[in-house]
Amino acid sequence: MQETAAAFAEELGHEHASLLKQLEELETMTAGSTVSAAGVLIESLRAVRAALHRHFLFEEKGGYMNHVLANAPQLHRRTEELLAEHTHIGRSVEELIGNAAAASPGAPISAEVCEQVRQWVKLVRGHEAGENKLVMEACCGDIGEED
Repeated sequence: MQETAAAFAEELGHEHASLLKQLEELETMTAGSTVSAAGVLIESLRAVRAALHRHFLFEEKGGYMNHVLANAPQLHRRTEELLAEHTHIGRSVEELIGNAAAASPGAPISAEVCEQVRQWVKLVRGHEAGENKLVMEACCGDIGEED
């Protein structure tokens, strides 16, 4: 069982690192006032969407958030709120893809869409930070307390 948990944690770590790298690439790509080609941004957004889907699977339906719920029931409300954010994040990336697709593949992306992407990346980073904090509280909440 411990080997399975270790393998799961390692795979989750790889998924998390991949997602963070892709978010960083989106930030870099949209750092200027425009992106030179809509097709490039759309491709990147689709790759991030796929990474998010895999990442969210690690958290939902028997994923590590169930561990949080089982070991720290006092964090139930916050856990459920964070899990519910997955739907919003998924819908918003679809909206971004649609906004980028409004331009022809070789056309530049507007400053407005670039800003939307940067704000979305900020949202995802905030979400991930909230989950990390929650997991740390669930796993380490009793460190330093007397038995």
